[in-house]
Amino acid sequence: MWNRKIQVPILAVGMSAVLALGACTSDASADATTDAATVPGYPVQTYYSTEGAVTGIAGLDSASAPEIIRSQPNFAAPQVSQVWRTGAVELAGHEWRDADGPDATYWAEVRLDGVQGWMPSNHLYYFGGTGNVTGDYADIAPADDPYKILATIGWRATDNGGRWAVVTTPADTGDGLYRVDITGMPDDAQAGERLRVALGYSDGNYRVASVDQTLLCARGVTGGLCL
Repeated sequence: MWNRKIQVPILAVGMSAVLALGACTSDASADATTDAATVPGYPVQTYYSTEGAVTGIAGLDSASAPEIIRSQPNFAAPQVSQVWRTGAVELAGHEWRDADGPDATYWAEVRLDGVQGWMPSNHLYYFGGTGNVTGDYADIAPADDPYKILATIGWRATDNGGRWAVVTTPADTGDGLYRVDITGMPDDAQAGERLRVALGYSDGNYRVASVDQTLLCARGVTGGLCL
């Protein structure tokens, strides 16, 4: 399966050059990068080093949200902010890998509402174009529980690989929609999709009314399409 975390270590330039890079941005960015030098790991570059780019959060259900922003790229570092499970952050220009081996975590330096810190980048995506895909799910049988329909949508959407999670319900947002995030798709451009599902209700059963899709991209977006 394709791994969207293609790392490019920047060890060759040395830590002094990394700190100098931070000094070229805002003072807060420089401070955050300096702090990163005190924790285990090393700087890397994947797809989340473009300062000023905006990425959204996807793949978090209510049990695993919110995403915590920390003062350093380490799970032991203090929390400085948090991101709602359908929120977005601005990239601050640096990334970090906190360890080698199977438990290694990639971190992205981010800004949110004037606060700068670090968060794991495995739930960050560039959001692409949208479209109506109701026809792909219109044949799902009615059910007395909306989650039976959402589960069928999730399993169908991940038939070729990936994971699914119900990230919001109408009770969370008040817009009448369920959001089902599909992440970890085995593709070198499209990493997933967000499905916004509207359900109708009659005669004691729920039915698929409409499903809209937003592309989740790992490397970026151009013209609404994943790079």
